[in-house]
Amino acid sequence: ALLAVAAGLAAAVGHATEVRPPSEVIRPPDEAAALAARIDWALARGPKAAQGKSFWVGYSIDRLMGERSHIGSFYGGRRNDLSIADILAGRKESTAASAEDVRGAAKAALDEIDSKGRPEKKVLKELGFFFRFTSGAAPSLAEVHMSNLDLSFDFESAPLCWLGEAAEAQSLDLVKAFYERSRDGEAREALVAAAGCHGTPALVVPFLAGVLNGDGPDDLRKDAAFWMGQQNDAEGLKLLIQAARSDRSGEVREGAVFGISQVELPGAVDT
Repeated sequence: ALLAVAAGLAAAVGHATEVRPPSEVIRPPDEAAALAARIDWALARGPKAAQGKSFWVGYSIDRLMGERSHIGSFYGGRRNDLSIADILAGRKESTAASAEDVRGAAKAALDEIDSKGRPEKKVLKELGFFFRFTSGAAPSLAEVHMSNLDLSFDFESAPLCWLGEAAEAQSLDLVKAFYERSRDGEAREALVAAAGCHGTPALVVPFLAGVLNGDGPDDLRKDAAFWMGQQNDAEGLKLLIQAARSDRSGEVREGAVFGISQVELPGAVDT
């Protein structure tokens, strides 16, 4: 999924030719258990359902977002594509508007907001986190994606272990744990984005600061600067200013400047 920044987190457009639902949706025996316990269940149950192939593990959090904004991908605009919410509800027909309808409505709304110079109304939306694992004695994390549940998602006909809703703090703890275990560069970049898609700066900024000021590759640290800018947080702004002035990498300094440009606080304009 490509994530575009416009009036918050705006509609992102994908071009997949086919949206394949999961072969089956499997739920844990106790959806009220701690997220870590549900993940352990999924990593034990998923390989059996996948029969040696890959499987998905997913859950959702409540995320405060712009009323007409989305995180995720629109797949071609076909009206018959099932949304993630449709799949989880066991529906066989889509209840969602087409991607073209949503894009058109979003553009009209953003044009109206721009013309009147006022921010978009914020509402709670369900944001899903989806992790694809390869099967094996110790399942390995292969992909990470985020999507609002009212959008379509290509599960590639692999089984989905759906864990239900999660508290934001537990979700971020899980993302951090996956990040610490992973040695794959692309997976780590996706996990930084996953952390940045959480909406509570007090939880997110310390993790992103650790990446930004760590010894990882410059492109990963630059990603952390971008997502810190999306938090719109005073402490995050201080860290970005410091990075822009003194980071060892010119690439990261430029990324920090762009991150500052995304912060909607008076101090960002002055800097």
